[in-house]
Amino acid sequence: LYASGLGAVRPPLRFADIPRAAAEIERRAEFRVWIGEVEAEILYAGVTPQSAGLYQINLRAPAVAQADPEVRIGFPEAM
Repeated sequence: LYASGLGAVRPPLRFADIPRAAAEIERRAEFRVWIGEVEAEILYAGVTPQSAGLYQINLRAPAVAQADPEVRIGFPEAM
């Protein structure tokens, strides 16, 4: 998945820098992805190298019984 606005990363990026390497979001332990009503296993959530302002989320999708499930990403206290 791709997203924007997931916050600060480690190691930190300087303002207006294009990331040259992967950097995970600081709040990774709190970050969640739901596909349908099932939480997905997140393998990586951070910046996309060589892309300004773009984050990527690599995950292992759960077996979902329904077609075209809702996908929700974020931090539980904000949802």
